[in-house]
Amino acid sequence: SSVSLEARMKEAIDGNDVEAVRQLIREGCSLSHTYEQGETALHLAAGKRRAEICRILIAAGVDVQAQSSLRRSALHHLAGFVHLRDEAGDLVPTAELLLRSGCPPFSRDHSGATPWDQAMKTCFTVAGWADDETVNDIITNSIRFLNALLEHGGGDPNAIAEVLDRERYLTHLMSEASDQCC
Repeated sequence: SSVSLEARMKEAIDGNDVEAVRQLIREGCSLSHTYEQGETALHLAAGKRRAEICRILIAAGVDVQAQSSLRRSALHHLAGFVHLRDEAGDLVPTAELLLRSGCPPFSRDHSGATPWDQAMKTCFTVAGWADDETVNDIITNSIRFLNALLEHGGGDPNAIAEVLDRERYLTHLMSEASDQCC
């Protein structure tokens, strides 16, 4: 049996195969196809921090406001991997591209979480088992992600104030952690 274009798209995204993504779009791969939890190809590419693939999908007409079955945007998926080191992909360029293209910066998923909430949850989950260098990377990436949201997100001043309060909280927690460990 042949592998569907959509299954091949998932493989191309996983492997960061930009040319295969272009070819699959030319062959008619559905950009509205949803995967296991209702994610589109854009969700998958954002979660892998694949800025170039996201750019190609957006240029081809993928719905940047699409939500998964858990009502998560592509930004939520990106935020779930904020803890990865930069070799894993382009965090800020991916976030900026999604935001400039109309991905909602402060949308809420099924649990009421925004992309920033998802980034915070990832930080605290990973910080529980990570080494100091990884925790520092998490903090740096989280602040970079927050700055991208604020710079390119525009919009709701209440949501921005809420995010800024969370940044202060994160800075305070990290300061306390530093005082306790050193």
